[in-house]
Parts: sequence; structure tokens; C-alpha cells
Amino acid sequence: MAEIIGRSLYCAVMCRLLVLLSAAISLSAQDLNSRFDQIAKTRADARQFMGNVLIAKGDLMLFEKSYGSANLEWEVANAAESKFRIGSVTKQFTAACILLLEDRRKLKTDDLVSKHVRTRRLHGAISPFTTC
Repeated sequence: MAEIIGRSLYCAVMCRLLVLLSAAISLSAQDLNSRFDQIAKTRADARQFMGNVLIAKGDLMLFEKSYGSANLEWEVANAAESKFRIGSVTKQFTAACILLLEDRRKLKTDDLVSKHVRTRRLHGAISPFTTC
């Protein structure tokens, strides 16, 4: 009988411990969300940042929020669906990818584009590349 009471007491204590641990983990996630929000909001209020923040770990989204304006002239607020005109920002990533491919001996920076890309679109039609 004492063994059954001991097990029951152990189970009750463990269940309470799990509930408290879950609450602590949940609280720390809320604290992190508050901290993420505070950092981004401070920058957005000072007009040093406008955009969307998404923080994830694996497939789990930890934090997502939009700040500032998508369009200052029309005072349109940013949203998760906002589209951004990024212009030339991607050129540095393209350059890094090309250098990485060269490092892996997949291509040479001296190669002509036509060596790796066989066709191109020209007014809706596909035609072969010509080199000058």
C-alpha cells in the first residue's frame, strides 16, 4: 500500500513539475516575443527600420510582426503581405553564389553565360544565346 501511495505522490509531483515547467517555457517565449517587439518597435518609432520581422527555429515560427509604413506618401502600414522593391540588393548574393560555384569548380568566372544557360526569352519567344 505504501508503495502505491509513493507512486501516486511521485506522479502528482511530476505532473505539477511538468505544468510549472511548461508555464516557465511559455513565459520565457512571451518574454522573448516582448523583447523582439521592443527592439524592432524602438527602431521603427525612430524611423530607422520599416519592414517585417520573422524569427523561426526549424518549422516553428517564434515571432512575426510588421513595422512602419509600406508607403510613406500614402501612409500605408506594412503587413505580412507587403511587397518590397528590393532593386539591386540581390546582386551581392548572386556574386557570392557565383564565387561559391567557382570555388566548387562548377564554373569559372571567365565562362560565357551561354555555356551555362542555353536559351533566353526574347519578346515571349525562346531563342538561343548568341555571343559577340
